[in-house]
Amino acid sequence: MANLLTEYEVIKYSPAGRTYPTKYFCQLIPQVEETFVRDCLGKDLYDYIVSKLAEYPADALEWDCNKRYSIGDNVIANGCLFTSTANFNSSDPLDAGSDWDFFERFTDANVASFWRKYLRGLLALMVYRESLVFTTYQSTAGGILVQGVDTQGGVRSAGRNELGDLRNELTRQIQLQTDNMKHWLKDNATTAGFPASNFCSGDLCETPARSKRRFAFAI
Repeated sequence: MANLLTEYEVIKYSPAGRTYPTKYFCQLIPQVEETFVRDCLGKDLYDYIVSKLAEYPADALEWDCNKRYSIGDNVIANGCLFTSTANFNSSDPLDAGSDWDFFERFTDANVASFWRKYLRGLLALMVYRESLVFTTYQSTAGGILVQGVDTQGGVRSAGRNELGDLRNELTRQIQLQTDNMKHWLKDNATTAGFPASNFCSGDLCETPARSKRRFAFAI
């Protein structure tokens, strides 16, 4: 099963932020995608989306701050492919307002729109939510270590209840976006050329308030 989401997209399209540890993303992304495909999106629609993925340019290299890029040049930064929108471009692709656009991931405009409007953000929120416990609490030889405690600077890691509140709020956001996606698919899937499928039928996209499915979280 191909992965649609990249680690950098989790950082960019969730509340994670650029300093958030990403070591668990590579494990969580395929699991989150597989669960969402099985429980909501449906394999037919997922396979159709994957079939519209554009091939990455074989000559794309890691971004080099010492180089000047031309319009149309492609570089890789944080696992994402970017295309230069300016000549003599030395800006960092990861900086806001830089002269780079995301490489167009899909060859079909409707799939690209669906990815940007719903699916990318949904998957990013899910991966971020599932990573919170692992990045906040880690096992060591002395037991469980709480990350981010700094009494001198007044910064501390979130407590158990605070972490639970955050994850529940993320779940609410996921529920809201999933509901919006469901309605969009029902209204637009046919005209967008998406395959007839069982996406969002029955309880496949059931939300936490109405179901005890994997979207729900309890701490």
